[in-house]
Amino acid sequence: MAQLSTWQCALALDSQRQPTSGSTAILADAIRRGADLRVYTEFRHDEHVDTSSSMTDLVQEVADFRVTYLLDDQWTAGIINLRQPIECPVGFGPRPSMSFFLYNQNGQQAIARPYLDGRSPSAPRD
Repeated sequence: MAQLSTWQCALALDSQRQPTSGSTAILADAIRRGADLRVYTEFRHDEHVDTSSSMTDLVQEVADFRVTYLLDDQWTAGIINLRQPIECPVGFGPRPSMSFFLYNQNGQQAIARPYLDGRSPSAPRD
């Protein structure tokens, strides 16, 4: 029976997105070998979840990326593909949709929000 190796942090970034341990090369090698990609992050509720809120609580989250990319054999990214938006403290958002979050190895992020109800988006696009 094969023994599983112990977990290792391939890359850690500080709040300024600067590496504090590991490296992008170690992360790329792990993704190349099929490693699971999980990201631990902390953010303020009023800065990320609801920018109109006065709630400044710190949200701690571990995100599981089921879709990963290794571009040019050196740049890593992952997409959270099983996430629905939330509206705290009510529950899920007002319209059925998905929240596909993209994280890059340098900590930069993006989101795609496809609505599933067939209606046009209610807010203008930026």
